[in-house]
Amino acid sequence: MLILFLTLALILGPPQGCQTPAPAAGWVCQDGGWLPPGHPGIRQPPPPPPPPVQGVFRPAIVDPARPIVTESEIISNATLAEMAWTGTPLPSKYVYFMPPLLLRDIAMLRGEAGRTILVPLNAHPGPLVILESSINHSIRQVVRDLMIFCASPEQTALVVNGARIVLERLTITGCAEGIRFSGTAVDVAVRDSLISGNRTGVSVLGYGPTGASGVNSVTTIRFSGVRFVASEIAVRIGHAMSAVFDDSTIIEGNQIGILIAPTFPGAAITVLLRDVWLEANGQHTVDPFHVIRREGFTGSH
Repeated sequence: MLILFLTLALILGPPQGCQTPAPAAGWVCQDGGWLPPGHPGIRQPPPPPPPPVQGVFRPAIVDPARPIVTESEIISNATLAEMAWTGTPLPSKYVYFMPPLLLRDIAMLRGEAGRTILVPLNAHPGPLVILESSINHSIRQVVRDLMIFCASPEQTALVVNGARIVLERLTITGCAEGIRFSGTAVDVAVRDSLISGNRTGVSVLGYGPTGASGVNSVTTIRFSGVRFVASEIAVRIGHAMSAVFDDSTIIEGNQIGILIAPTFPGAAITVLLRDVWLEANGQHTVDPFHVIRREGFTGSH
């Protein structure tokens, strides 16, 4: 019985390589024997494995305790735009999206009460979110209760190019530029938000005289109860017919608090600080044209 078992084991064991040289060129060694070219018994080699799937860019972990990203947290831009148009709250604490996200003529983009974190899935160099409105759009657009973490320090988080827009209870951090107001940014309010740890927190630019919107393209922009913290430049103003900082706005721990640097020759700039505190900045203001006025409880240390 033992001899029979060993004999079967040798017969049924793994095939061995051919022990003799090939009879001629092109013969194939298979299961210990040689087969001539074109023999129907020659098994084809398995296809090579497919190349690895290129995964999406994963940004730095903003919360080490958070769970692994789930498919339900990745939301298409079309779905996000639809939710913003109807004012439907975003469904989870973390929302992953593929920038740039263009929102035009929306009602409200809003997170959960505890603030939803909007995280880009790639290092797209342009703006992550673009907020626009049509010329005849009369409804106020609102973006509320969101945190935006840039996936790359070269990104701009939010570009505003529209009218009657409210940005409320936002946190924006880790970007080359937190918010850029350009084009026809008219009648815009930023309230109760934190702009922190960016190269430039907010840029108020506008187009030049040859731009599509003319010289008065950025008008009436108001920052109320906003904290600008720990950026290279907290606010850069290059064109603004009326930029108002009030309601206990704090500009603290930046290299430069407010920088006045005209975007184009002849830019119109008027800035009012009312009830604003500037604390521990390298330079509170850089105002070579003396366009900043101060009222109320406005001070610095």
